[in-house]
Amino acid sequence: TGMIHSTVAEDTTHSPEVQDSTIISSTTSITTSQQLDIHRSCYAPTITLIPSQSSLASPLQFRRSQDFSISSIIGFNCNGSLARETQWTVKNCTSSLCLSQIQLNEKVITTLSEFYAPAKTFAYGIYELTLTVTMTKSPSLKSSSSAYVLISPTGITPNLVELGR
Repeated sequence: TGMIHSTVAEDTTHSPEVQDSTIISSTTSITTSQQLDIHRSCYAPTITLIPSQSSLASPLQFRRSQDFSISSIIGFNCNGSLARETQWTVKNCTSSLCLSQIQLNEKVITTLSEFYAPAKTFAYGIYELTLTVTMTKSPSLKSSSSAYVLISPTGITPNLVELGR
């Protein structure tokens, strides 16, 4: 909620009567206030992650040896500015909780609407990737959506053969 204050100052008026060589003057000032409710015309953005339908119990699976990306479709319902900030955060998960946020190397850009991770960026394990979109003009209007990713071994099993056989 914002406030607009406006002040209108009228010109100084002079009384036509002169008494003892003194000019009587006055200044009138009018102040008005108008409430602006930006929330009436703007709503929090909607976020759809692609691929979708992942959970901690059923994460998306990627091999450590492959690049992967998660895209997003961001819907805006706002008559005002569509300026926004996007931020991805990554947490390491156990089988039931995602607690510790991890720092990513500089190859991974976390401020775009798409998250792209080159091969071998993540160690083996489960991760929660959360996209948060915040409207710049009204930071209370923000939304988040998460995808869960399992990074697994490459799946190539060496076939060891004894020497001489």
